[in-house]
Amino acid sequence: MLLFKLPGTAALQHAAQLTTLTARLAAAVDAPGPRNEVPGAEAGAIDRTLQALRTELERADIGLPALDAFESRWRATRVLLKDAAAGAAAQPMLVAQAAAAQALTAHAGATLEERQRSLQLWLKGLVGMLALMLALPIVLGWRRQLRLRNSLQHFSSELGSGAWQDAVRTLREDRLGAPSTFDALATGIEGALGESERRWQALADLSADWYWESDTRHALSWLTGSAPMVNVQGWQASDLIGRRRDQISFYEAPAEGWEHFHAQLDRRVAFRDLEFRVADRLHRHWIWVSISGRPRFDADGQWQGYEGVGRDITERRTAHERLVASEQRWSMMAGLASDWYWQTDIEHRMLPLSPELSRRFGEHADRFAGMTRWQAFREALPPAQWDEHRADLEARLPFRALQYEIEMPPGQFVWVSISGMPRFDGSGRFLGYHGVGRDVSMRKQAERLLLRHNEELKRAVTERTRELEQVNLDLEAFARQLAHELRTPIGHVQGLAHLLEAR
Repeated sequence: MLLFKLPGTAALQHAAQLTTLTARLAAAVDAPGPRNEVPGAEAGAIDRTLQALRTELERADIGLPALDAFESRWRATRVLLKDAAAGAAAQPMLVAQAAAAQALTAHAGATLEERQRSLQLWLKGLVGMLALMLALPIVLGWRRQLRLRNSLQHFSSELGSGAWQDAVRTLREDRLGAPSTFDALATGIEGALGESERRWQALADLSADWYWESDTRHALSWLTGSAPMVNVQGWQASDLIGRRRDQISFYEAPAEGWEHFHAQLDRRVAFRDLEFRVADRLHRHWIWVSISGRPRFDADGQWQGYEGVGRDITERRTAHERLVASEQRWSMMAGLASDWYWQTDIEHRMLPLSPELSRRFGEHADRFAGMTRWQAFREALPPAQWDEHRADLEARLPFRALQYEIEMPPGQFVWVSISGMPRFDGSGRFLGYHGVGRDVSMRKQAERLLLRHNEELKRAVTERTRELEQVNLDLEAFARQLAHELRTPIGHVQGLAHLLEAR
């Protein structure tokens, strides 16, 4: 069994990851509940994995015709996933995609195994040729034979340990005569393995991921230079090599702790996506990394430790934490605000309320889910007003302050005021309406109380006006009577005044 990496190993890993992602997406689409949104994280991961797989296959010069058919079916499936109404139809296609991904992984594995067998046969042929060439000088004596045996043993041990450069150097330095047969053999081996090593080193240096190995004590024994703790955080490889992860001070323990992780390694099982933080030299700047690994064995089946890959997930983790914080703030605001948020589907049917609103309005509020407003609250508005509201919805027009009275628990009536606007997806397809609602029962009660007070005041003013009009009529009658009674005495006084004036 060869212990150095062949070109295409990363492609096989991407193919296996593609199988896992496709199966996970099929399970997510098949899960119960509304399918108004595509599981975008899984679909995006499949797209990135497909691109990475194609890149690795081209880099390793491996032909995989089934990949084109897989990508074509995936694009058709992705179109169905974006359509909420056709989401259920995409699930069988995703199951078929998962099976195709497994077949794709098996094909890639078979191709790599075939290459490995070819290289092993070629090396065996070289070793056989070497043995044949070395058998000829046996007649030269036991000492030379012993020297040949020692050289071959040294070469075999170094080649078996993966240090093929040292094995080639041993062949070049161990000359048994001129011209040296070992030189030709060393040149052949160096040419064959050097190209493979060059491709693997280029892949390790240019990839966004990095490769690591650990020994049987779980201490890091090898690490590629693209690891972010070296090229980003400023640590040296000597700060990590020879230490277990729980012995590295700038490694922060994962959520389940290092003891749980090492117990899993002792069971010699593969693990995936162990996430933890790594500090810089000043312990001020932290990055998130994710590692995956599997046990590795030598040619005799002896366990040698673990090998795996790592990835810098700082951006994804930061975005996830921001999304969680935003979701918490939104949930808190939705729970504390007097208004509430609502949604309808493309048929204007009301979607279930959030748990906070269900606790606020009671479990009976959920019975309206799946119904339109004019079906759930038929008697709340006149038919003409409901028709006008439906016409606005069919025209995709926003509306404001639509008020109606609904019965919540038996015997309790609540006035609500809702406003809404249409919502669309990224392709401009109509998804329904969303908006806010408000309990305006107190305002309606205040309006009713004000109207009642106004009516009472109007009635009091009318009665008072009637009384004043009657008083005015009485005063006019009194004035006429008084004028009639005073007219005669005033006439006598005027006559006497004229008489006195004449005299």
